[in-house]
Amino acid sequence: MGDIIFSRRYKDEAKRQAAIAERDQFVALLNQKFTEVDAIVLPVIRKPPLKLNWFFTGLFEAKFMKIQCTMAPSYAGVPALAVPVPMEGSSFPVTSMQIVGPAHSEAALLNIGRLME
Repeated sequence: MGDIIFSRRYKDEAKRQAAIAERDQFVALLNQKFTEVDAIVLPVIRKPPLKLNWFFTGLFEAKFMKIQCTMAPSYAGVPALAVPVPMEGSSFPVTSMQIVGPAHSEAALLNIGRLME
């Protein structure tokens, strides 16, 4: 699927091949890290979400894309599970963390998520 996205985004074949090579380097680095650990835990977003303004939903979505941290696992094609985390005593009641695992580790991620909830 990543090749399809790259082929649509880049009309220049050299740029497309460079983007695919960069993605492959990232995947190789991630796979090397997964030889050291079973999973990686990351935040889902970098800061509390913006207040939704229903009149500017498209703008809200564009701004939200800038603060989310879920693109890297999708870019690498590895599974990830978002788990809600309650924030007692905070003005922001719930946040989320994502648990990222190597390819074909969906069952392990679900088990880790179950244990963390």
